[in-house]
Order: sequence, then structure tokens, then C-alpha cells
Amino acid sequence: SEVALINDRLDLQTRSIDVRLGIQNADYAIKPGLFIEVELYPEPRAALTVPRHTVRGLGGDRYVFVVEKGLAKRRSVEIRELENDQVEVLSGIEDSVLVIQGSKLNLIQDNVRVTFGTPS
Repeated sequence: SEVALINDRLDLQTRSIDVRLGIQNADYAIKPGLFIEVELYPEPRAALTVPRHTVRGLGGDRYVFVVEKGLAKRRSVEIRELENDQVEVLSGIEDSVLVIQGSKLNLIQDNVRVTFGTPS
């Protein structure tokens, strides 16, 4: 069955929302106004995610550093917060770029030469 309507009002005490489903009910066994508990599973989709700590900046000015021709390059990104330590990148980079991460990320600046090595 598919969700036909989701009410935008959340009851904070019961942690519930009103949802309308289009279901088969030929014998009218299911009566209007009944309450049910459901788990909704949206269709899976491909998403580009990066660790939350790799995204710098605040509000609408969010960015990551990527490696481009051996240099660190600042790239503005639009993100969506996820529940774990990942964020989804909605725009700004492609999935084929190397995003710089690590404990010394705060030392990275635009156009700094990047070398690869074993962490010390």
C-alpha cells in the first residue's frame, strides 16, 4: 500500500502523525478512524554521503576540501543531516572526488599541496 497523505502536525506526547493509506477494504472490515502502528520504508535510492566532520562552515555556507590535481580545493556543498555520523551531499561534489578528512582537517586551506602518506 502507498501513503496517500501525511499530516504535517506531530503530536509530541504520543509521537504520532495522521497518515492516509489507500488499502483494499472490500468487506469493510477496516473502519474509518482506527489507529495502527506502522513502519514506513521509502524506496531505496543512491546517495553520496561523507563523514559529518569533513563538512566545514555553518548554515548555508557549508564546504568540504577535495583533492584536485594534487591541491586542496574548497568546494561549497549543500547537505542533508542524517541520523548517524554521515551527511548526504545534495550538490557541490560528485562521488568520484577525494574528500579530505582526518584529525588535522582544521589545518587545510584552499590551494595547499596535498601529499598522501601513512598517518603518524
